Amino acid sequence: EQSGTPKYNIPVLTAGWGGFGVGLNFVSPRAPAFGAEIVAATYPRVKCFKTFIYDAAYLSALKEVGATHVMVGVPNEELADIASDLSHADRIVNKLAPFAASMRLSIAVSTQPLAMWHDGKYAPHLVNAVRNMRVAIESAGLTEIIKVTVPHVFELLGTSYPPADGAFKPEHADIVRNISQMIRDDGGFFTVNIYPWFTYKANPGVISLDYALLKESHTVDGVTYNLMTAQLAAVRAALLKLDATFTEANLPIVVGETGWPTAGHADATVSNAATYINNAAQMGIDGLIDMFLFEAFDEPSKTAIPGTLQDNTEEKNFGLLEQSGTPKYDVPSLTSPRSCSSSAPLPSPSAIPLP
Repeated sequence: EQSGTPKYNIPVLTAGWGGFGVGLNFVSPRAPAFGAEIVAATYPRVKCFKTFIYDAAYLSALKEVGATHVMVGVPNEELADIASDLSHADRIVNKLAPFAASMRLSIAVSTQPLAMWHDGKYAPHLVNAVRNMRVAIESAGLTEIIKVTVPHVFELLGTSYPPADGAFKPEHADIVRNISQMIRDDGGFFTVNIYPWFTYKANPGVISLDYALLKESHTVDGVTYNLMTAQLAAVRAALLKLDATFTEANLPIVVGETGWPTAGHADATVSNAATYINNAAQMGIDGLIDMFLFEAFDEPSKTAIPGTLQDNTEEKNFGLLEQSGTPKYDVPSLTSPRSCSSSAPLPSPSAIPLP
């Protein structure tokens, strides 16, 4: 069943980090200030960013253009050191501390560490790394300013449809539960990377292009979804199966990455990317989902991960902007000069049915 004017009543509200709406994954093609200035000029509404390194030059550049929220990435390769050595976590927090007075920060302790292509390499270190990072934040007196999160790959779910049946793969359940309990206790948020693009590629003839582009909706068990909201509802259902306290009020969900490539596949076109990004961004602007669009700039040197659905050409072409800073397409909802805000209103959680 399809609905022409869907209302996505699903349990994925993300009030915990301020209801910021839409942010951008940010890797600058040149000096950080170059990229930050271009993004600020092109998308004045975007004040929230996600980086993949904890480089002070990036934070300084983002501060100068008025960033209000930044999720700062810690490389996966540092997980073992953080897990075994509290001083390593202290050094990271001390690097971030000077910026805590001017913006809200979160520390992404690794990126997709439990993804299958890592073959379990980072799993033994993840819980202790998160624990030590929390201790370092507390020691610095920054628990109200800096939160810890872990951006997870959506494929941690063993079951994702129907959304109410969402469940994590058994081999990951304990780790996800332990991490999520710490994040919940700190008033943080659960981060998951959602790519309808890859779901569409993995299910030819099953997932329609319009459904993946968020143009088409379906109703399941009385709730109307597009593909992204269906996937997020499955994540919420999976979290609730781990712990009944993992509700939207206690453990909000933030989409750490979502995007659509503009080359490398018949459906990886500028037109389709424009449709997807505009539809996704509008959901963020409307206060339904907090998300970071992937990504600000193309990355010509990026390569695909072997054994995955990734393609080398696609991976180089997820940017909203070319390396030069030229926009590939218009995103009108991001050009309005209205800042994201830590007090942005959100729909009442009481109106959202649980799966």
